[in-house]
Amino acid sequence: MWRFLESEGASVSESPVSVGIPSYVTQEEFNRYVGFWWCPMIDAVGTYRILYEVVDENDVEVLQLPSFGEDGMAGTEEHRFPRAGSPNARSSLALAQFSLSHTGQIEQVCLLSLTEPLSSLSPSSEYLLRAGWTPDGSAVWAELLDRPQQRLQLLLFPLSCFQPPEGLQQASAQSLLLWQETSQVWINVHDVLVFLRPESPQELRLLWASEESGFRHLYLLRLRTDGQAPCTALPLPSGHGFGKPDFRRQSTPSSRHFSRCSASAFRAIRRLTAITV
Repeated sequence: MWRFLESEGASVSESPVSVGIPSYVTQEEFNRYVGFWWCPMIDAVGTYRILYEVVDENDVEVLQLPSFGEDGMAGTEEHRFPRAGSPNARSSLALAQFSLSHTGQIEQVCLLSLTEPLSSLSPSSEYLLRAGWTPDGSAVWAELLDRPQQRLQLLLFPLSCFQPPEGLQQASAQSLLLWQETSQVWINVHDVLVFLRPESPQELRLLWASEESGFRHLYLLRLRTDGQAPCTALPLPSGHGFGKPDFRRQSTPSSRHFSRCSASAFRAIRRLTAITV
C-alpha cells in the first residue's frame, strides 16, 4: 500500500489530495484498504498500466487529535475526519501507464484521467466502493454508491475513456452501466464480482450477487457491448470454461455450505459439504 500527496505540503491541511489509498470512510465503512490496481495484461508494445484512486479531502474537516510520542509527551496531530452529516472525501479514477527499458528502468510515464468525472457520470453517488480491471485489461470497472446507501451502480470504462489531462477530448467510447440496484432500506456491500470468459467479442459476462429479492442470490449478467441488446440477468451462476463454479450457500439459519451448479441446469444445485449436527 502506498500514498502519494499531490502537493509538497508537510501537513494534512496543506495536502488535501492523495492517490493510492482510499479515504477513511471507505476503509471504515466498506472494508476497502487498497487504492490501486495493476492491469492483469501487458499490451503488445510492453505497456504496463495501473488504475489508481484520487482522493480529494478539501471539504473534509481537519481535526486536532491528541498524540503521544516515544518520550511520553502529549501533543496533537492533524487528521481529516468527516463528522456525521458533514462533507465526505471525493474520489475519482486515473491511470498511470509506463514501459520498461532493456535495463529495467521505468520510462515513457503517462498519467491519464477520465474524460468525464465520476461526479458527472453519477451525480448522486458519493462512495467509490470497488474498482478493478476486466480479465483482458481492455477496460476498468467501478462500483458507486449514494450517501443513503440505497442506490448502487456498476460502471465499465473502456481504456479510451482515459486521456492526458492537458488534452482531454471526447472519448471514442463511452462508459457503460452494467448494473443498477436500489433498496428502500440499504444495500449490503460485498465482494462478489467475477468476470467470466465471454461467449463472443461483443459480450460481457459476470457473476454478481444481489439482495434485491430479499435474499442474497447469484446472478449471471450478460451485456452486449455494441449496444444492440440490454443487460440480462439469469438467477444462478454459469460455468466459465474452467469447470463449474463453486459458491457458498446457507441452507439453514445455523449452517453454511459450499455448493455447485451447472451452466446447463441452473436449478440443479449440488451441495459439496456434508451437514453436521
